[in-house]
Amino acid sequence: MPHESPEEGSGIAQYFGRLAKTYGAGAYYGRRRAAVIAALRTEIKGSPRLLDLGCGNGANLFEFRDAINCTLLAGADLSRRMLAEADRRQRAGRWVPLICADAMALPFRAGAWDVVFCSHLLQMVTDLDACLRGIDACLRPGGSLVVAGSEDDPGRRVLDLLTDEQRELLGAGRRGGGGVRIRFPELIWQTYEAAGFEVKRRHLLFTITGAQLIEWYRIRCVPVLEDSTRAQAQQVLDQVLAVHGAETFKANETLVFARKHP
Repeated sequence: MPHESPEEGSGIAQYFGRLAKTYGAGAYYGRRRAAVIAALRTEIKGSPRLLDLGCGNGANLFEFRDAINCTLLAGADLSRRMLAEADRRQRAGRWVPLICADAMALPFRAGAWDVVFCSHLLQMVTDLDACLRGIDACLRPGGSLVVAGSEDDPGRRVLDLLTDEQRELLGAGRRGGGGVRIRFPELIWQTYEAAGFEVKRRHLLFTITGAQLIEWYRIRCVPVLEDSTRAQAQQVLDQVLAVHGAETFKANETLVFARKHP
């Protein structure tokens, strides 16, 4: 079971804890994950000690277990509900350690990891500079921080397909994001460079359908709608699916490889 467990009091942990059962499911997440794993296979050499920081329910973590030869692989997340779901999912296959930890106060010794991977996490931390200092401290000299993130927002794409009336119906039921602060990736890249990392980027393209976008919205957004409007939102999504389900869209994910100086 997960260990090193602080109280789950932060708004972000509570917000994402509500998504523990569904986050990362469906075709959109699957296609994005496959593109990331394929890129990492060519970039990560040897048998690294790899930490998935912000591992959530293990969607990426268990792909790493099966696709990348690691000497040590572990996952860390702030949400105990996410980690409990990850632990439930990993009962078949090689066991992976799970640690409940705050990205702002990492509990690892200096030089513990060859690679720290973060997927859509650093966009939301409260103090990016402090978080990067903590990651830098637990990376070995020559180790790499690998960050997945993109300005390609599937939620915005779904909203763009709606009529004004439909958009109002969906927006009326949205809960707050637990204090989530979203940063544009360009700001994060600049921060890596200012912190002294050697930075390179890879843009990963994949194709999705309107039906897959709607599926993403059901998985990612509907669980955090107000209870009173969830059925109404599902009806709106059914209407959009009937009109736009067969359309195709280009999507992208960006990987940033930030190498620590030896």
